[in-house]
Amino acid sequence: MVLLASLILILLAGMCNGSYPALMKRMAHINADLVWAGFSVWAFLLLPLAATSILVPHWWSLLHHLPPSFFWVSALGGFLFGLGMICFTIALRFIGIGIAFVFNISLGTVFGSLLPVFFRAPQVLLTPFGLLELLALVCFVLSVMLSAMASRTRAGEGQKDHSTQTGIHHTIGILMGILSGMLCAAQGAAFGWVTPILTAGVKSSALPSHILNLPWLLIFASAFIPYFLFYSLKALISLKLHIQRESKALLRSGLPLLFMGVLYYSALVIYSEAIKHLGAMANALGWPLLMASIILTSNFWGWRRHEWDGASKRAKHIMLFSIATMLMAVILLGLSARLNLTGGV
Repeated sequence: MVLLASLILILLAGMCNGSYPALMKRMAHINADLVWAGFSVWAFLLLPLAATSILVPHWWSLLHHLPPSFFWVSALGGFLFGLGMICFTIALRFIGIGIAFVFNISLGTVFGSLLPVFFRAPQVLLTPFGLLELLALVCFVLSVMLSAMASRTRAGEGQKDHSTQTGIHHTIGILMGILSGMLCAAQGAAFGWVTPILTAGVKSSALPSHILNLPWLLIFASAFIPYFLFYSLKALISLKLHIQRESKALLRSGLPLLFMGVLYYSALVIYSEAIKHLGAMANALGWPLLMASIILTSNFWGWRRHEWDGASKRAKHIMLFSIATMLMAVILLGLSARLNLTGGV
């Protein structure tokens, strides 16, 4: 029963993460740059602070136990993650929610998880574990290529809607999707780097049960800086004399904006809590299930938002094949993690 509940929570976390951009439609009457700036206040600053304060009481008293490396690695990783999220939201506008998520998750996994394995331990490449990881990497890259092909085919057919564009903007969207995956990989890399520093710096007897939420607070706060500055300055430049009117409209839409932030950050909290009950199976089962849920949910919203209306069957079939290829990569990751867990490397 506990296992089933954990798996359901992981699916829910993926649905939350894959759904938050869909709420932009509820605030279409407000300047998009201003909406993203407001979103970052909730998702990167206030909600992480609230969650950490609840889950790790007196977290600030733990900071003096930690070395400078904990702070600068968290800050650097968070800053790069913030830049990656800027690229991701630009990609959302130009190539749509489904394709943007495929780029972000695929390349984020390649640069954040798979390539580091081979750089740290190249000797595993010819083991069963290494071969499965390599096949997963190939599938992720192939999925990105197929998504780009589907998007290009759709754009070449002149299909336009409120969330995708053609020409130079489409090319920018593809480039931003690629950069988002590469830069957002810094989020997980920073967390993985500082976790041992955290547990070593704070004595085990003083470790709160939810101590691993502390690095997320610093990473997201650091991501807030470039993200909020970019979109708030962009809104000021584009709106000029109308900024006060748009800001009032944004405040009136406070509930959808808050819900958008809750969907985004709660996915991390829900997933973190769910994998605690999976034990050693967390990487083999939890992470692949989360990615699969995000992929399917985000592409559901892409179809629901009519991003593929008017596209040819060829473009749609290429995109479906891209999703299937990515899901295969996720399955391969799960198999490799299970193989590593059982010692069959």
